[in-house]
Amino acid sequence: MWSKVDQFVKKHHMLDEAGCVLIGLSGGADSVCLARYFLDLRKKGGPEISAVHVNHMLRDSEAERDEEFVRDFCRKTGLPLTLYREDVRRISVSDKLSLEEAGRKVRYACFRETASKLADRGKVRIALGHHADDLAETMVFRMIRGTGPRGLTGIPPVRGDIIRPFLGIRKEEIRAILQELGQDFVEDSSNQDPAYSRNLIRHQILDVMNRMNPKTVDHMCRLARREADLLACVEPRIESAMSLVRRDGPDRWSVEAEDLLALPDYVRDEVAGRMLHAAAGRKKDIESVHIDQMTDLLYKKAGKRINLPWGLAARRTDSRIIVSRNEGVPEGDREEKHDREGLCIKVCLPDYAEGLQWTVPLDTETGLVMQYRSYHGQQIIKSDCEKYFDYDRISKELSIRTRRPGDYFVFNDQGEHKKLSRFFIDEKIPADERESRMLLADGSHILWIIGRRISEACKVTSGTKQMLAVSLTKYKR
Repeated sequence: MWSKVDQFVKKHHMLDEAGCVLIGLSGGADSVCLARYFLDLRKKGGPEISAVHVNHMLRDSEAERDEEFVRDFCRKTGLPLTLYREDVRRISVSDKLSLEEAGRKVRYACFRETASKLADRGKVRIALGHHADDLAETMVFRMIRGTGPRGLTGIPPVRGDIIRPFLGIRKEEIRAILQELGQDFVEDSSNQDPAYSRNLIRHQILDVMNRMNPKTVDHMCRLARREADLLACVEPRIESAMSLVRRDGPDRWSVEAEDLLALPDYVRDEVAGRMLHAAAGRKKDIESVHIDQMTDLLYKKAGKRINLPWGLAARRTDSRIIVSRNEGVPEGDREEKHDREGLCIKVCLPDYAEGLQWTVPLDTETGLVMQYRSYHGQQIIKSDCEKYFDYDRISKELSIRTRRPGDYFVFNDQGEHKKLSRFFIDEKIPADERESRMLLADGSHILWIIGRRISEACKVTSGTKQMLAVSLTKYKR
């Protein structure tokens, strides 16, 4: 019954080192089947499990029915449950989001909050019931709005602590399993409402495509996997190219036009897109047309300016492309400085405890999230804003600060180091940014130039057993 799911879970290492699995349980067919899968796995010695249900308070008596169904299901199966009631309509209005977007935002916030309370059980995985048909719908949705290769990867099987064990099976297979188990579930009437764009895709567009070829969804899933594999090969090139981008202020990013022109088309578009995402603080509503408009500036005269989503503007100077908040600034190359001179935050690391997580605020908008994790050879995420350190190779008293005389940086695995001032010059960090650049330091040894490289002396290696994961985060307003 579960053989295809078991194979998919093992292939993507979804439960490696998992101490607890938190199941998003709506009461619908997909989530109930997912709960039954993990209940069966628990009987075979699998990880601990728990469930979370979010009542969006949108469908009145139907929402109450769903909540009661989930309560009863968890009571009968012995599945621990956490319940939330969130006024999604109010949040939709206050945050200027669609009901779909507000609902998703609320659900993930509830998942995260519950997962943090289960951290004492080891690594927590958040399991969601998305299946192959959901992946195909996502691909079609993105194609309609305008996407590139990254959008065609659909829904990832694993993203951080989120796992999707059912992405390898179809909706019809889930229904067949439930029927075999004699397991009931509830139907969400809003899933039939064509006012929601996903329902229009699900019940009309994909329905036509499936009539043309019953293997449509299978082919789309295969395409998504191939696109993901291709992007994994290109990603190091994109990461390298991102070093060309400068952050000149809190809401201002720039890149030399000649540097951007020298890149292959796809890498250039990715760099431009990531600049826009960074400046906006989000990816929503930034589409391929906006990236095209921005790269078109490369062929325009100095002074040309375009308006973009989220109050952004991009403009061409004699030598650069600049993205900033559209505040009517003059066309001259005005510099903005973010003064953090003299800032120093002491960080005394607590004793190592697997999964322990805490946040160190940097200011009212940003902070560093720190977490202890064990290392067993798994792939390390490559990101300028998330880094991993060998816990046993760093001091337990660190500081977050701006630069000081005597600071140095280890730049290769032979242990060679440079004065930080020299390293800044070699890395082409702008002079007006060097004094305000935030650093994670171990005495005079700079472990991380936050937002850029980390010291080679504290990187995770094959001999690492315990890690300190540090990620730069922006608080929600």
